[in-house]
Amino acid sequence: MKVLFDTNIFISLETPGEVLPGTLSDMVRIARGLHYDICYHHAQIEDLMRDKDEQRKAAQLSRIRQYALLQKPPIPTDSDLKTLGWKQNSEHDRVDNLLLFSLKRSAVSFLVTEDRGIHKNAARAGLSDRVFFVEDFLAYLRNAQRTDDFVSTGTYVYVEKKFLYEIDVEDAFFDSLRQGYPDFNDWYHRKSEEDRQAWTILSGRSISALCIYKEERDEKVTSAGEILRGKSLKLCTFKVADLGKKYGERLLYVAFNYAMDNKFDYVYIQVQEEKHGYLVSLLTDFGFTKFGDYNNDTTYVKNMRVGVWKGSVDRNDYVKYAIAHYPHIIDIGVKKYIVPIRPYYHDLLFPDRSQYQDLFQGGLSSESNAIKKAYLCKSPIRDLRPGDLLFFYRSKDSQSICSVGIAEKIKRFTNAEDLISFVSKRTVYTHEEIRKFISKGEVLAILFRLIRYLKQPVERKSLLRNGVKGQIQTIRAMPECAYRQLFKKDLGL
Repeated sequence: MKVLFDTNIFISLETPGEVLPGTLSDMVRIARGLHYDICYHHAQIEDLMRDKDEQRKAAQLSRIRQYALLQKPPIPTDSDLKTLGWKQNSEHDRVDNLLLFSLKRSAVSFLVTEDRGIHKNAARAGLSDRVFFVEDFLAYLRNAQRTDDFVSTGTYVYVEKKFLYEIDVEDAFFDSLRQGYPDFNDWYHRKSEEDRQAWTILSGRSISALCIYKEERDEKVTSAGEILRGKSLKLCTFKVADLGKKYGERLLYVAFNYAMDNKFDYVYIQVQEEKHGYLVSLLTDFGFTKFGDYNNDTTYVKNMRVGVWKGSVDRNDYVKYAIAHYPHIIDIGVKKYIVPIRPYYHDLLFPDRSQYQDLFQGGLSSESNAIKKAYLCKSPIRDLRPGDLLFFYRSKDSQSICSVGIAEKIKRFTNAEDLISFVSKRTVYTHEEIRKFISKGEVLAILFRLIRYLKQPVERKSLLRNGVKGQIQTIRAMPECAYRQLFKKDLGL
C-alpha cells in the first residue's frame, strides 16, 4: 500500500522544532513496519525547485528523494476539477489538486497533510476517510499494529464534568491558549468565579481534552450583530491535546447529547480558522456551518432543533440530514437492522464497564471515542442502504442491544488493501485481522455513525416478545412493530 505525504511533512521530518518531529518519526517508523510505501509526487519536486534559497532547496530535495517517487500519477482535466468542485487559481492549488487526484484515482491509498484546504477539497469529493492529519494517521497506524492484549491492558478514560476552579489554569495544556489569547488567564479566573463548568478528559492527572460551555439566549454571535434566536449552547473553549485519539469526537458527542436532552436550539463555537484547521474540519464534518465573523474569529453554528424536518428530505439525503442535524435522525421510510457483534469487538467499538455505555464514559482506542465507526462481516444481505438504522446486538454474553447507528456507506470487498483503505479511519481491526478475515471470502463493510447509547439495553427476551424470532447470528431486518415498541421512544422520535 502507498501513502502520499504533503510537502510540508517531508520538510519537517528532519527539521527539529517544526511540525511534531517526534510524531512524524514515529509515523514513518510504524508505516514502514507495516510495509507502507511512503511516496512523493513529481509536482512536489517542481514546487521545491522554486525556492530561491539554494542551500535550503538542496537540503529539502535531498530529504524528499529518500522516499519513493509515485510513477505516472493521473492528472485531472478541467472537467474533473469542475465535477469535483476544486479551484485551481494558483500553482499551490495545482499541486494540491494533483496530490488529491492521485488519491481519488487510487494511485495511493492515503494522503497525509495538515493543509486545511486539502481536507476541505477531500470532503467535497467524498475522500475524507482517506485524508489524514498527522496525529490521525499515527493513531490509525498504531491501531493497525495493535496486539491481542489491547483490551486487557488498556486504560479507561472518562469525560468528566468539572468546575473550572477544579482545574489548574497554569497547566501546560493551556499554554497554546495563552499564546493566542494573552488575557486567557484573567478570563479563566473570572469564569471560575461564575461557577462555569467544562467537560474534561484526563490521562492520569494531565488534561487531554477540554470543552468549556455556556448556556445563552438570543445571543449576538457575529460582529454584524446577527442573533441566534432561542436557547444556544456555546462551546467557549474547545481544545484537544492528542488529536489522534479522537477525543474531539467524544467531546462533540457529549455536547450534542447534552444539547438535545436540554432542548437547546443551537450549538455554536467561535474559532480562528487559520490556526485551527483540524477543529474546523471536525466541526464541518458534524454539521456545523459558517454563520459569520466575530472579531478575529469565525462563528460556526449547528442547528439542534427538533422538528426541523418537514418531510421534504429525499430518501437519498437521509445521511446528509443525519450529519447536519446529528444526533437527530429520520426513521420514516428507512429499514431497521439488528447487527450482531461479538463481545471482543463490541468492547473495542463500544467499550463499557457495565451493561451499557454511560454518556460520560470514554474508550480505550481512538475508534471507541469516535462517532464515525466501521463494521465488518460476512453477511450476504444486499438491501442495506445508506440512511438505514443499525441496532448493534452484543452476542454470546449479555445478548442485548445498547447501541444505535446510522449506515453511511456500504460496500463489498474481496481485496484486503482496498478494504483497509475504505475503513482506515474507523476500524478496530488490525491489518493482519482484515487480511485473515477477507482470505475466507467476500467481506461486507459498513461505515456508520453512532447515534445513541440506549438508556437501558434491550435484551433478547424483549426482542422475542416483539416478533424477532430465532437466533441472531447475522444481520437481519427488525420488524417495524418491534422498533416502535422497543426503541422509538428512547431515540426521541
